[in-house]
Amino acid sequence: MPSRKVPLVSGEYYHVYNRSAFGVKLFENERETKAFVKGMIYYTLTKPPRRLSFEKRYKENNMDFDQRLVSILAYCVMPNHFHLLLKQEVEGGISTYLRRLTVSFVRYYNVLHKQKGPLFESFFKAALIESENQLLHVSRYIHLNPTSAKLVKDPIKYPYSSFSYYVFGGEQKPLVFEDILRAKSRDHYRNFVHDNVEYQQTLQFIKNQLMDHEI
Repeated sequence: MPSRKVPLVSGEYYHVYNRSAFGVKLFENERETKAFVKGMIYYTLTKPPRRLSFEKRYKENNMDFDQRLVSILAYCVMPNHFHLLLKQEVEGGISTYLRRLTVSFVRYYNVLHKQKGPLFESFFKAALIESENQLLHVSRYIHLNPTSAKLVKDPIKYPYSSFSYYVFGGEQKPLVFEDILRAKSRDHYRNFVHDNVEYQQTLQFIKNQLMDHEI
């Protein structure tokens, strides 16, 4: 993965985005999408354990996520792209995390489909989050992607985003809610997202911001 001209800064939040090469729908099937979401969680760790050990310990809620490259505040996996709202925890954390995640998924997908070659665009995009208000609004933008694309009418019905965890609670380490929910109840956040469904279908500024931040 090519290096970035301006380094990503530890302790800061970023809206990260990448899409499939040529617009191919990599995440049309449940099997591939669930594998990618599991990888999203697994590769947050600075030193991931063996995969089978991780699966067992994660199911038993016996996994230590204290040492991680990034924290995930929100995510949404769409048919041909994905969005992540990340906090970089260590130097180079976001770049290392995305490299491990995408390389692993490409290997898995190509073996599964008996093919070769890259699956994602070479450059991921990342935009610095500059305020708490922006953090809140970008999380909403990410959670409304499925309704903007008219995949579902209600974002709570989309299975491959973090929105349901914000609304219903429950633990999905290393997903971090507190930085966004600190001033809002879960019901308040749900209404905040739902109130913007129609407007976001014409919203372009966040997308344009990402287009200007290739990495």
